[in-house]
Amino acid sequence: MLLHVRQELMEGDFASNMKLLQRYPPVDVHVILSRAEALKHGKTVIVLD
Repeated sequence: MLLHVRQELMEGDFASNMKLLQRYPPVDVHVILSRAEALKHGKTVIVLD
């Protein structure tokens, strides 16, 4: 799930990152599950968000 908000985490400071993670934005569950399945099988996951 962190891959989904990676760019925001990289740009934010500690306080804004904590707020982002505590109020995780709505996301399509199928996207998260497909990325997890790819990682499980050792495939590289490229996030273009």
